[in-house]
Amino acid sequence: MHLRAEQTGEGKGYPFDDIHPDVAWTFASKEPINVIEDSLNGPLDTPLGITGAGPRQRLQRDDPASFRGFNPLLVPQRFRDPVTREAIKAAALLAVYDAAAERAQEVPRPGAIPAARGAERRPGPGGARQGGHPRGCGEQAS
Repeated sequence: MHLRAEQTGEGKGYPFDDIHPDVAWTFASKEPINVIEDSLNGPLDTPLGITGAGPRQRLQRDDPASFRGFNPLLVPQRFRDPVTREAIKAAALLAVYDAAAERAQEVPRPGAIPAARGAERRPGPGGARQGGHPRGCGEQAS
C-alpha cells in the first residue's frame, strides 16, 4: 500500500493502530501487516549479526524463543513438531510465489525485466519438474 505520510497513522508514515474501516486500506494497519510478516517470514530467524559470508542466522525450528507465547495445550498435536510448522510456512511462501509469478505473466508491465516474465515454474499437477524457486524452495527429492 503506497500512501503519502499525511494519509497514514498519526500522519507520519506509521501504520494505523486499528484496522482501517475502508477494506482497501487493510494493509495500512499494524495487525494485518504483522500477520503477513509472522506467517510468511521464511525458515530463518532474525539475523543476530553479519559475517563475511552474510547474515548470522539459525533455523527458527532450532530457536526455542520462536515458540514463546504458544500455549502447547491449544496447539493440535500434529502441529507441535517444529519441522511440520516450517513445512507449512514453506508451503505458504510457495503459494505466494506461484500466485505472483502467475499474475506477472498475465499483466504486461512497461519496462518489465524480460527474465522475470519467463520465470521458471515449479512442478505442475503432472509432477514434471519445470523449474525451481529462489533459494531452492520447493525442490523435489530425487
